[in-house]
Amino acid sequence: MPSTSSLPGHVEPVFRILGPVTMSGAEGPIRLGGATIKAVLAALLFRSRSRISPADLITMVWESPYGATLDSLYHYIGSLRAALRQTGHDGALEAALPGYRLTVDDSLIDWRAFQRLVGQAHRSLGESDLDHAAGALRRALAMWTGPPIADVGGRLGGVRAQMVEARLAATEQLAAVEAARGEPERVLDLLWAIAHDQPARRRSTALVADALQALGRRDEGRELLMHADSRRAERLDWGPPVRRVRSVSGRDTSRPDGVGPRHRGFAGQLGVHPGTAFDVWSAAALIDCGVAETERVLGALVRGGQLERRDAGRYSLRGPVPQDPDPTAHEAAVRRLLDYYVQATERADRTVSPHRHRAPAEVGNAGREYPDLGNHNGAMDWLRAEEDNLAAVCALAAKSGLEGHAGRLAYNLGGYFFLTKRWAAWQGILDIALDATHRTGDTRAEGTLSNHLGVVALEQGDLETAADRYRRALHLFRAVADRHGEATTLANQAWLHFFAGRYERFLEGMGQALDFYRAERSDRNAAITLRGMALAETELGRSAEAVEHLRDVLGVFLRDGPHLDVAITLNNLGEAHARAGNNRQAIRRHRQALEYAERAQSRYELARAHRRLGHLAATQHRFVDAERHWREALRGFTELGVPAAAGLRSWLDGLGSGPATSG
Repeated sequence: MPSTSSLPGHVEPVFRILGPVTMSGAEGPIRLGGATIKAVLAALLFRSRSRISPADLITMVWESPYGATLDSLYHYIGSLRAALRQTGHDGALEAALPGYRLTVDDSLIDWRAFQRLVGQAHRSLGESDLDHAAGALRRALAMWTGPPIADVGGRLGGVRAQMVEARLAATEQLAAVEAARGEPERVLDLLWAIAHDQPARRRSTALVADALQALGRRDEGRELLMHADSRRAERLDWGPPVRRVRSVSGRDTSRPDGVGPRHRGFAGQLGVHPGTAFDVWSAAALIDCGVAETERVLGALVRGGQLERRDAGRYSLRGPVPQDPDPTAHEAAVRRLLDYYVQATERADRTVSPHRHRAPAEVGNAGREYPDLGNHNGAMDWLRAEEDNLAAVCALAAKSGLEGHAGRLAYNLGGYFFLTKRWAAWQGILDIALDATHRTGDTRAEGTLSNHLGVVALEQGDLETAADRYRRALHLFRAVADRHGEATTLANQAWLHFFAGRYERFLEGMGQALDFYRAERSDRNAAITLRGMALAETELGRSAEAVEHLRDVLGVFLRDGPHLDVAITLNNLGEAHARAGNNRQAIRRHRQALEYAERAQSRYELARAHRRLGHLAATQHRFVDAERHWREALRGFTELGVPAAAGLRSWLDGLGSGPATSG
């Protein structure tokens, strides 16, 4: 494989954080100094598309808002500006409200170049171009020279965790592409160490096991799966319980001894599933049988050696299975599978996010059977278990000429990904779906997906990309006179002003959306908009006004739900009370937020409430309580890869000097 620098059109990065932190000029590497200035540079490079306030930058680098003075930060900023002049980028480090921004082209930053190549791979997969996808992913991974930001000591722990996860996800994606290209040896080269060292990564383990089976090393694959299961036994997510039901026809057509003659082609139909493991419901859709009959078919295929039973309710094919020679039958199986997943994800999304705006799904599957997705925990469990499959199914829809299914799947996963904060995974699915809907000329769907991609970019701190996505979405919605889509995008677009510290402009933009929602009698959307406006009112020192608005919002969500919106509102209300100096009410609201966040399975809102309760306890010198809450918050933020975890570690370290009081 050629080096990345020899590829046509390649621009050699000047700024590197995919390994040691380095900066290069015309005459070679530029000496930066110690770990602290490198950490400041790495933080600015990681968030190069957005501004970072001095307080946030201090928290990122020194792991506490009190870890350094502004004078210390200014010293390092000045040193960086001097170093930048040596690269020919004088003036690239901007300082304007609300903070600092490094304005260099993305192609000069290895982290951004890596992300761009991964995005190219996702788009190639959406077009079923495995060779281009593999090439882009190989080039992306070749940019890494070692552990990220490796020479800044213990600083930037949250940033490092996000980068490591991005590298692992790209490696798994490349392995999946190589598996689809029939290259099991390459799968082993990529994932062997990961599957053994990190058994909790189910995708790596499954891909390695499949590769071993393809190479005739079935016993090794079985041993690997058993080893992984034993290592993660306490963490396994078994999914919703199986409901015993009759076949779609209302008759039990199976034979007592298992699979009858008419079932002999079922293994080939199951091979249509693009994922590494499937459950009984998706299998039932593929073979067009009821769940009870499908369970008997799967059991017989396991006994016959054509299937392997994995986690409870999960199966995978043993070795390659010839596809049905009848293209019509193959296309029908694909259509049934995609119809099933669109309907199943919509059912799950209605449970997780019952009040989302959605159009009716124009798919088949009348009479099809589904897992129990009517309760929140069951729906979330199923979505977690199916996440990798859903990405593969979206790609299958895009390449099978069912672009509408791809767009619908991407939309239906919005509530789940908003809860779990797995933005990179959702972005990959949205990219595939956006390309698919663009090919069909579905303007409204393209606008919706562009709007969602703006949300993903904003949540990851990429304000420039978010602005581009929102502009595109507005153009598309206005072209089809979709006023609801336009209002939603305007509300999302206003958040760009909020994160830039332009609170009055934020309120102006949100006010336009609020007027529309009230005119349409869309109480929930109006409440969400007013909740956001209250945050800006708090920042502007209008805490009493913010509290009043948040109480009105809380009344709407307590009446209509869902639990996530109640939890978010209670946390916002607690912060508004704290800013107004009413700590007693702040504590009460954050404690209520814990209850609703638990019901919603929102790790982020749980961690957010614990962090604020820790702050409030510390101000009252209840350091035992502060430590308890901060440790809970740290656990949640660490699991989500949120940078706030770094500051919490520092505060926990500093608690040893406080008196151990509680109550």
